[in-house]
Amino acid sequence: MPNTQSQTDMAEDLRIIFGLMEDRTELKEAALADLLRRHGGTIKGMVWKKFANALQKEEVHDVLLRTATKAWRYAASFDDEKASLQTWLVAIAIREAKDVIREKTWEFNSVEDDDVIEPYFFDGPESEADDEKQESKLILDFRTVIESLPELQRAIIDADLACGETADAERLAEIHATTKNSIYVSRAKAKKRIEVEMTRLGHFPPTGSER
Repeated sequence: MPNTQSQTDMAEDLRIIFGLMEDRTELKEAALADLLRRHGGTIKGMVWKKFANALQKEEVHDVLLRTATKAWRYAASFDDEKASLQTWLVAIAIREAKDVIREKTWEFNSVEDDDVIEPYFFDGPESEADDEKQESKLILDFRTVIESLPELQRAIIDADLACGETADAERLAEIHATTKNSIYVSRAKAKKRIEVEMTRLGHFPPTGSER
């Protein structure tokens, strides 16, 4: 039998949702406290795992509070037939984490190498004939190359991918106890290494070929 959410847990989650939709403030606040008690740890853990190289601990806590606020405001939109409460909350938290990164970043599009990493290296299949196996190999090779990078370079690329933008150099410098210039140089080196290795693995044509 598949491992599904227990009836007790589902009932408790629905009770929380209904509580968030109550008119009386004290009932809403009690439901919100229950939501944080039941799911707060999971939300923070998932956000920290995904955005550890782009967010600081206090910002992860901020994401949790913003997620709870959104759940309060939009409780009526929750549909337990589409997802569990925890899944719904984590999806909200991921969006909120990306918003926090963007709001606290003033450098987006302000430096020369501000192209987004993922679209730059993932040009997409050339035709409908490209199958899932080929796509999976591309992604697997991409992650393997990233994992082979020096620690700081890997952290920078992971942060860029996590936020879908060029992560703020000043924030990364603070997180990794280095300088903004070191972040710029490390990012450039990482992107060059990725391009070279992905070309070597056959995912891009060699530059400058005279065919």
